Amino acid sequence: LAIHGGRPYVDARLWRQPNESDLSWHGSSRLVDHGGDFGAVGRKDRARSQNDAGRIAQKIEQYLFADPVDRTGINPAFLADCGGRRSVPRFWQDASELVTAHGWCWLQADRAAPLIDPGTGKARPRTLAERDRDNDRAVWRLWPAASVVDWRFISDRLEWLIVEEVREDAGDPEVEPATVECRTVWRRAATGATWRRLEKRGSAEPVEIASGVVSSPEIPFVLVGRPSSEPWWFDDVESIQAQLLNLDSLHTENLSRSVFPQLIVPERVVASLEARLVEAGTNASGQAIMELQREILRGADRPIVEDETSKGITRYICPGGEELDAIPKEIGRKRGLLFDSVGMALFNRESRQIQTAESKQWDHLDTEATLKTRAKVLQEAEVALVAMTKLIDATFTTYAPVWPQSFNVVDASALASTLVQLANLNLTLTQRKALLRGATRLLSEASEISPEDLQAIEKEIDELKDETFSLPPPLDSAD
Repeated sequence: LAIHGGRPYVDARLWRQPNESDLSWHGSSRLVDHGGDFGAVGRKDRARSQNDAGRIAQKIEQYLFADPVDRTGINPAFLADCGGRRSVPRFWQDASELVTAHGWCWLQADRAAPLIDPGTGKARPRTLAERDRDNDRAVWRLWPAASVVDWRFISDRLEWLIVEEVREDAGDPEVEPATVECRTVWRRAATGATWRRLEKRGSAEPVEIASGVVSSPEIPFVLVGRPSSEPWWFDDVESIQAQLLNLDSLHTENLSRSVFPQLIVPERVVASLEARLVEAGTNASGQAIMELQREILRGADRPIVEDETSKGITRYICPGGEELDAIPKEIGRKRGLLFDSVGMALFNRESRQIQTAESKQWDHLDTEATLKTRAKVLQEAEVALVAMTKLIDATFTTYAPVWPQSFNVVDASALASTLVQLANLNLTLTQRKALLRGATRLLSEASEISPEDLQAIEKEIDELKDETFSLPPPLDSAD
């Protein structure tokens, strides 16, 4: 929810404040029948999420997948679609996203169930024609951590595993879709791993709907990451994002209430209004008369009624500008904490300005190390998944993936400052060429440059001669 953001995340993580009225939280649609007009929209429906958690996950993927993985020998058709209309690179991006959010995920090598020979009642392999007819090919499936509810390893081999999912059965357009809980139990066996699928509809008992055997003795699942009941670093990111969501919603509410301030009405005005409503001959009940009073006197919420010992004048109260500015300052502080908790302070411009050179270097090293570790974990998982796929489908074309081990993590501000300082020095031709390559790297970080243009730039730099080489005049502080 945190990574994808949007209304589902708001519904799950927006907190109702203590003593908040139904009118403020839900709006008037829950309180008064407006004949189809939903009236005032409540704070819950007005809230929106600034999805920093999703931005962090996307930034990790941008760095991690900036350079393509070497998959020499892979089947082009499988590369384009490894299952679920998803390419192999897209599959691993989604897997990395799940590891970012959960800490681990599961990968499955799958294919259509074998045919049963009616004469023997045993499974038999398909012919090539039958494989084309039934679209029987190896596919990869991705399972979030929460979908694999239990498992057991013995000596690094899966002994059994349970997958759980909830789906909607909408096979009949004349019947309302039904929610179905599906659980599949896998077991390792010497003659081929077995699986049993159970379905549960409503309050009925689970019923076995299918079972089968795969051609591999191993359960065709691969674990990515490390399962643990301990908190994951992304939990802290989500927790701070939830606070930001709620602070932003409260700030918007405060601004709304300052534009439409709180009404204070003397008690005698309310009493006079009640008497006039009664004199008008209405047959409404006491509760209905109170509602009419509130509709007439409504401010941003319900008016405050003062007795005669108070000021006795109708007026509005609202917070001052300094009070309204407190929450935006807190939002800025917490966003800084959010990015610091990720360990990628290079995303936070404010923190970079006050960091020492040593801390900047550590931030860079932490980011590089994190990305390198993630690439190594995903490479090992892909190697294992390729081997597992070969076990369940002998016709699968194997390959050896090689993931990048260095990543172009650039602090653009620091690099630009360094390049300007170096441009003022008396450099050799070789040093000047290196300086131009650094400037090219900075330019590629600021805007997309095609591989062809990069090659052309590199060629131009290599062909520079000392007598033709000149740098632009140094920039002064104003520039």
